[in-house]
Parts: sequence; C-alpha cells; structure tokens
Amino acid sequence: MAAGDEEAAGGTSPGSRRESRRRGRQWIDALPDGEPCAFVGRLTADALGAARRAHGSAHDHTRDTVLALLRAGETGHPGVPDALDLIRREFIATVRENRGSDKIAASEFDHFTEDGAAKILDDRGERAGRGCDCPSAASEGAFGRSGHHSGPIGQGTKAGRNGHDGGQRIRLTAASGITLRRTEWLWDGRIPAGAFGLFGGREGIGKSLTQIWLTARLTTGALPGRYFGTPRVVLYAAAEDSWSKTVAPRLVAAGADLDLVFRVDVEEVDGSGGALVLPRDVAAVAEEARRVAAVLLNLDPLMSVIAAGIDTHRDRELRTALEPLSALGEDTGCAALGLVHHGKGAATDPLSLVLGSRAFTAVSRYVLAAARDPDAHDGSCVLSLEKNNLGRLDVPSLRYVIDDAAVQTADGPAQVGALRFVGEADRTVGDILQETALGIDRGERDEAADWLVGYLTDHEGEARASEILKAARADGIAERTLRRARSRAGVESRRSGFGQGALWRLAYRGHSGRSGQVLCPGNNGRDGGRDDGDDPPAAEEGAE
Repeated sequence: MAAGDEEAAGGTSPGSRRESRRRGRQWIDALPDGEPCAFVGRLTADALGAARRAHGSAHDHTRDTVLALLRAGETGHPGVPDALDLIRREFIATVRENRGSDKIAASEFDHFTEDGAAKILDDRGERAGRGCDCPSAASEGAFGRSGHHSGPIGQGTKAGRNGHDGGQRIRLTAASGITLRRTEWLWDGRIPAGAFGLFGGREGIGKSLTQIWLTARLTTGALPGRYFGTPRVVLYAAAEDSWSKTVAPRLVAAGADLDLVFRVDVEEVDGSGGALVLPRDVAAVAEEARRVAAVLLNLDPLMSVIAAGIDTHRDRELRTALEPLSALGEDTGCAALGLVHHGKGAATDPLSLVLGSRAFTAVSRYVLAAARDPDAHDGSCVLSLEKNNLGRLDVPSLRYVIDDAAVQTADGPAQVGALRFVGEADRTVGDILQETALGIDRGERDEAADWLVGYLTDHEGEARASEILKAARADGIAERTLRRARSRAGVESRRSGFGQGALWRLAYRGHSGRSGQVLCPGNNGRDGGRDDGDDPPAAEEGAE
C-alpha cells in the first residue's frame, strides 16, 4: 500500500510519523526552562517512581505521567525539559538492569514522549503557556515528599543512581525561614480548603447526594466556612450517573447555582469525549481550576478516574495517582473530595473498610464516613468525621434523611432524592459499626429508650442531662446504653447556656420511643422554632 493510500485508510505513514515526532521534539525543547515549580516537582517524583519499575502497568504509568508533565509545560510550568531528561535517564538505567538494552529503552522513551507532545500540538495547537505562580519544588520539598528526590532538577552534584548523572543536589531550608499559615476550612471543622479527602460508605446511603448538597451550598455561598456568603465554583466529575437524568436534576432539587457547577470532561484529539484519568489529566484540571477559581473538585466515584494501569491494591502505585490530587489543592486552592465504597467486612474502623490499598486513607488529609443508623426512628443516616490531619476530630456527627423532590424536566416532572440534615447525632459511624459487630442487645436499648421517654414526660418534656444520667444509674441503666438509646427515643440535646451543661428534651409527641409527630423539626432544636432542617448546626464547644 502506498503512503497516500495508508493515510487515506486511516493509518499514519512512516514519513508523517517522523515529522510529527520531530515537531514534538522541537516543541519540548522550547518549553520553559529554569527551576521546576512544586507542581512539576511532584509529577516528576511520580514519574520517577514508575520509571524505576519500567514494566507492566508501571511502564504505562510512566507514559501517562510524562504526558501530564508535557501538559504542565504547555500551561507555563517551568523545568519540564530537565525533568524529562532526568526521567529518561532513570528509565534507561532500569531497562538496562532488566533487559540489558540502552538503545531500545532510549528509543521507546523518546517515542512516547514525542508522540505525547505531538498529541498536545494536534489537540490544542502551538500556543504559549499562561505562566506559573507555584512555589518552587525546592521550597515545597516536592521530590522528597514521594521519597525520590529532595532538590531542584538540573543543579548541584552529578551523583545519580548507580553512578549515573542524577542532576540534583540536596537543599536544606531552616524551619525559621518558612512562613506559617493557618488552616482555612471549606466546611467549618470538616473539610479543609485546598485539601484532598475521602467520603466513604456502603452503597445506597446518599454519598452522592451529600456531594450534591455541598455543591449547592458552595455555589450559593451558604456553606459555613471560608466562603460563607460568597458563591464559588465547583468542578464535578461523575462517571456513573447520567448528567441529564440524575446529576443536574439533583443539583436543581438541592438549590445549586448551575452556572457555577462545571462538568469535567476530557476532549480527545478526534473531538470525541473521554473520561478523566489520574494522574494523566491533573495538570490540565489544575489549569482549569485556576482559570475559573474553583474551590472543590468532586470525584464520584474516585476509583473511576484512576488510570486503568494502576493497581489500586498496591500502595506505591496508588500514591502516584493520589498525591498529585494533594498537589492540585496546594497549588490552586481547589479541594478534592473522592467518593469511595466500604466493603462488607466485619471491621469496626471506617478507614479499614475502604476498598483498596491503605494509601487511599493515608494520602487523604480528612475522611468523612456515613452509615445508616439501625436504631433511628426516622431511618436516618449518620455522617461523621473519622480522620482529620488538619484540625479537631471531635466535631459533632450529623444526622440526615433523604427526601423525595420533584423537578421539572424537558420531558415533564421527575422525582429525585434530596438530602436534608435533621440535627446532630450522639454517635459516630465507628460507633454504629462497633455495635453491629459486637451484637449489642437492642432489647436493653429499647428498654432504656422507653425509660427515657417516661422520665422526660414526667418532667414536662425536658431535663438536664446530668440529672437524667444520675436517675438512670439509680435505676440500673448504664450511661453508655442511655446515650445510645437517646436517638431511638427521639430525644434532642441542646446547650441551655454557658457552663450549664446539656438539656435533653423530647422531640416527639405521643410515642413509645419509636415513632411520633415532630414537635421541633429544626436542625437541633436550639431555637425551638420551625425551619427546613437543610443546614447542619455549627459545632459547639463541648456539645453533647
């Protein structure tokens, strides 16, 4: 077949392939030089880790992270050419040890690097980068964070791996020279701004609806935290649900500002739509997050955006996909929240139930969890903070229910779910898992719930918690049992005044601890008035 016939049939002639790679090499050589920024440093560390294995899925991951580096260079991040040279040397050295061929390794690396550059040129054209305002890799310690390198590329001594030119040096920075910063909160006490975290739970308990709720509150400026009163942009990557039939209608039902919610897609070279892939697309997402000033990236579910070549049960491989998400937050201020599923094991620690490698919970700075409360009279679920590296862990758990909501569509009205917080919970997801695993006697709890309802009925519906617990002990009821029975009995806890302790009161009329009519449907009964219960209460110091 002639060259022209091959191209007409959809193939690529050797001549055009060589020309494409030549253009790719020229474009790479023209990328910004200089000391790498922190973002390039972290991508380089990920690529070096894969290059040191250079076989199987690690080989594919080297290619993906090299493409991510090229995209970073396209958007103006400095130091990419030197980073590619360093990765190339590491790749060749590893292949030499495994297969004994420098020439094949060099050709292979050059080809997928030049092909990646050609793909970017075909996709977006030869345009100038927008510049980079990231801190330097050295100031952030970006290479050292993954355990590979801890100095800038292209400077210092030539003592590389196995005696090869490593092109780096160690740089020490006195702690006294580091500017101290405080943690800002996207959602007060629960989600740090610009941090990567997880939200885990079993299927069907409203994890996606919780992300929808967060999105609605952020885009309307109603979420307690740094952006309260200021509507902000949210990026949304939902791989499993239809946007027209599920995601967008749920956003409408939750009251989100749809102009500030952006679906994240990847456009392929041929114009077709593609899926977001980590870590390949992190640099491009960071650029867009910066452009629209996004404050949250929702990943629903997280597993769906991790590159297929990465084994999510291998700690080191998984970190190459997750650590760039942490870098994205630090570099752009955009937090990332990934939904993960809990397994069906008997573990009582919500972190241990996350399917896959421990790297999921180790890399994340915070972990939220949800579980259905089997003893709740209203069938509600509990949301609790199970890990928080950047703040307190003792923030109150929250209780929520899922309502039906009607939304008008182009095809007529449709029913969707809408999450509604109904107040604080006196137990965590860990408590629920532990009680389920230990088979706590529900009969005891039911008896305690009936006792509590009777006591409060005799005291005009409310009494101080300290007095109730004292009376319960006198009747042989353990404090722990009574506290767990409180939600079963439909009893609310609120602060009655500074230094006066908690006040427990009945929230239901005419029930035996299991059903009834809501008297005070507010979030936590503090004002005794009626509200819609949508917004969770702010955390109180020492709240019961």
